[in-house]
Amino acid sequence: VGPRAQALSSFHRVSQAMMSAQRVIIIPHKGWVWSSLPCSSWGPEEKPENLPCSPEEYQKMRDIIHAYKMKAMCAAAAISIVVTTILVIATLATSDPKGPWRHIWGLGIPWSICIGMAMSMAVVKINAEILNPKGMHLQNRCLSHEIVIYEGQTLGAVGLGRMAE
Repeated sequence: VGPRAQALSSFHRVSQAMMSAQRVIIIPHKGWVWSSLPCSSWGPEEKPENLPCSPEEYQKMRDIIHAYKMKAMCAAAAISIVVTTILVIATLATSDPKGPWRHIWGLGIPWSICIGMAMSMAVVKINAEILNPKGMHLQNRCLSHEIVIYEGQTLGAVGLGRMAE
């Protein structure tokens, strides 16, 4: 059997297992507006009952996401301070005081990019360290997160890996 046939067979087994997956949705505990703020906590304080992990692991997931969001907030603030300083210097150096401030909209870009990247990095870390070895996977959803529990398999550090024996 060639490598292509092995890959297709593996894909077929994984896709069958994915159809029998259980899903646990993590909804923000203070509403989606507050949970999107970098300084807010992620998910409810108590572990959902149908999530098969320990309360310590659930708290570790919350701590990882909070730490990454705080790092993103600091990075975005630093970038915004640099851009604002450049705009102030450009205002002082030009005869048109309003000219450089027409580009103030650019201050929103670092906030969206930094927080989005931080959340993606946190999800990858949580999946690799906590969830994938237990056959679970954290996914971003619009205004929530979803933990998918795959029945009868273990996931690799990056994505779907070997099937459990």
